[in-house]
Amino acid sequence: FFDDEQVGMAHTIANLNNRTHVFMHSEHDIALPPAFIVGNGPSLDKHIEFIKNHADDAIIISCGTALGSLAKMGIKPDFHVEIERNINVVQWIEHGTTPEFREGITLLCLNTVSPAVIELFDEGCIARKPNDIGEGFLENCISGRPVKCLELCNPTVTNGALSYAASMGFQAISLMGVDLGTGKDGQHHSNFSLYNDVENV
Repeated sequence: FFDDEQVGMAHTIANLNNRTHVFMHSEHDIALPPAFIVGNGPSLDKHIEFIKNHADDAIIISCGTALGSLAKMGIKPDFHVEIERNINVVQWIEHGTTPEFREGITLLCLNTVSPAVIELFDEGCIARKPNDIGEGFLENCISGRPVKCLELCNPTVTNGALSYAASMGFQAISLMGVDLGTGKDGQHHSNFSLYNDVENV
């Protein structure tokens, strides 16, 4: 994992040099609307109408490749979460969405995420990843109150989204399409997923 840490450190430095916003945990008593955390599992297909019917009453947080599936469904999330440091995240996002679709969506990610991913969105925010080589560097470069790490944000992007939502103060949180496995029929992602596009080529 030495190479991973090198990449993550380089991304952390670049993100700070780019003056990317750094996530500071929320501490308030404001009542927030429900939050829908949307993964790209097969069960997502069963929730399309529910998400559409409640889109105006909830905050929608897409996770990883679920962004492309939501785009095909005509559902625009409020936030999008990425946690991977790999550069191929850029291709997945560009293949699954248009710049017009991404307008107004705020990216929430970890300090290790590539600056090229953050540049795809109008607004982006990095959170301090625990047990990462860039963690101490990030903490020491921000003046003012301490930068808390985003606890339990691994191993999946839906973990990252849930940690973000809880840290932002959301209390009514629903998980949709968060299957974390393959169903009995062998389906591993939503029918709208880019994974199906790749497998059918």
